[in-house]
Parts: sequence; structure tokens; C-alpha cells
Amino acid sequence: MNQFFLKLNALPKIVLHSLAWGLYILYTYGLNLITVKDLHITDILALSLPLILFFYLCLFGFSLFRKNLLVAVLYFIVIFGCLFGMGYLLIDHIFPKFGINIKSDSFSLAAYTQEVLITTFKFFIYALLYFVIQEWLKTQQNLKNSEVERLKAEDLKNKKEIENIKYQYAFLRSQINPHFLYNTLNVFFSQALKVSEPLAENILKLSDLMRYALDNSDENNGKIQLQKELDQLQRVIDIQQMRFSDRKQIRLNIDGDIKDQKIPPLSLITIVENSFKYGDLNDPVHPLEINICVTDEMVSVDLKNKKRKNTSEILSNNIGINNLKQRLDYSFAGKYQLDIRDLENFYHLHLRIQQ
Repeated sequence: MNQFFLKLNALPKIVLHSLAWGLYILYTYGLNLITVKDLHITDILALSLPLILFFYLCLFGFSLFRKNLLVAVLYFIVIFGCLFGMGYLLIDHIFPKFGINIKSDSFSLAAYTQEVLITTFKFFIYALLYFVIQEWLKTQQNLKNSEVERLKAEDLKNKKEIENIKYQYAFLRSQINPHFLYNTLNVFFSQALKVSEPLAENILKLSDLMRYALDNSDENNGKIQLQKELDQLQRVIDIQQMRFSDRKQIRLNIDGDIKDQKIPPLSLITIVENSFKYGDLNDPVHPLEINICVTDEMVSVDLKNKKRKNTSEILSNNIGINNLKQRLDYSFAGKYQLDIRDLENFYHLHLRIQQ
């Protein structure tokens, strides 16, 4: 009976994974169909299946890092070698026999090697991010269950005290072995230098950003130096610009003398990420404008972006903004003002934090 319920519980995850990979294959097919008119979806499927297999093999490999680092490294070397050989055999010998011709006129071992390195590294990062998120969710659920049991046992009646305890635990939930993640990304940075220097630089930015998010969630009673947040905000913008080939129109202006002003960690990143998700940042006439004014007594943030026409079709539960309000209430209660104007075509946000 227990096995039956375990299988039943696993079914939604299988369905969700199948749907996600199906959408990825359709997206890749549609994207390549623009330039390759005689492309068949079977070509994309044939290329995607080994990479999807590599994704799940990577997920298993990450769990080995906790047990034996050497075994984990050898494991990744072996699966990469197998994927490399299997892919070359499929593309050069097996697929053509079934009428699937993926080879281009410029196909060569050198070109194939470069493409495999870049593509597998991309799926490696996908798997790593998925693994980290899953571990975070597991830890969150475990801490939530432990917290509920503890609150029941102690029968706490003070609502404010309960909310403060929940807030403290929310910070602890983000501490998913940051040293493992940071050190692993640094290893990838060293390896990526051999393939692409811009790729390696962006991996280093991602490493610093994730280390910042994991390590600074509860610094100084929920506050962090403004300059540290601005440094990470610039990394977020750089990574997003790399993702969209520098097509995003962004103006970041900082006015004032930055000293020891404090803000909640990840507050600026939350605000700007919201604009990337829902805003139309491709219009040079209406770029994303981020104006930050700093004085000894006040940090003021003004943000404006044009909204995407299909914003209403995007499901949003405002988790990011609501979480920001909770952190402001915790660290700057009675000392901040957050105004949001969600107009038909534009989104305005104004935040003032007293020091």
C-alpha cells in the first residue's frame, strides 16, 4: 500500500517534467524553424533526448558530492565522455540511416567538440539550478514541519512572537550549503575559461550573486550596506543583458554620496527582477529607468518601466513584492514608504527608506 501511494505521489512530478521538456522541444523547434525551413521536429527531438538524459544524470551526480568528491568528479568525466561519444555516433552514423540528417556542411570533430562543450555546460547549469531549488524546497518544508510541531508543543499564544520566529526561520531556509554551491561554480569557472572567456566571466558573476543571496539574508538584523546591494544589482543586470544579447534598454542612475546606508538584502534585486519579468525593456524610447538618490538620512529608489502587452496573461502572486514588504517591516518598521502605481501601460515604484 505504501508503494502505491509513493507512485501516486510521484505522478504529478513526472507529468510536470514531461510537460516542461515538451515545451522546451517545441520552443527550440520554433526558434530554429525561423532560419532552417526544412527542419523537422524529429531532428530537435533526436538532439534533445541525449541532453535530457544528461540533465538527469547530472542531478544524480550532484548528490555524490556530499559523499565522495573524487567519485563525483570521476562520475561526471565518465558521463561526459559517454555522451560525447554517443552523440557523435548518433549524428554521424545512426541518424542518417533513419533519414534524420542533423549534420551541417561545416560539421567536423572540432566543431562538434566545441558545440558539445557549450551545450552540455548549459544543461549542466540547468541541472545545478534545479538541484539547488529542490534542496531549498525540501529544507523549507522540513523546517516548516519542525516549526509547526514546536509551536504546537509550546502552545505560543503571542501572535507577534510567532510571526517573528517564522521570519527568522525563513532566512534559515535559504542556507542551502552555500559553500558547496560557491566552490562548485568556481570549479566551473576555471573549466569554462578554456572554452569561452565571456561565459566564464558570467559564471563568476552568477557565483558571486548566489553566494550573496545565500550568505547575507540575515546580516545585521536584516540590513546590509547599500553598496553591497548595488554591486550585486549590477551583476544581475549584466547577467540579464548577456541572456538577452544586450537588447534590454536600462538606465541606472545613482545620485549622492554612498557611505554606510543600509537596506534589506536583495531588495533592489527583487524590484529589478520584477521589471525583467513583466516589463517591455526593448523599447529605446521607454527604457527601464532606475534612479537611486542617497543622502545621510534617506535612500530613495524610483523605478519606471513600460509594461508588456501580454502582462495580464502572466500568472503572478506578487511573492517578490510581498516578501520585500515583510523584510521592510522587519528591518525598517515605521521608517519606510513604498508606493506602487500599476498603470495600464507603465509600472512605477517609489521606495523611501529612512536611515
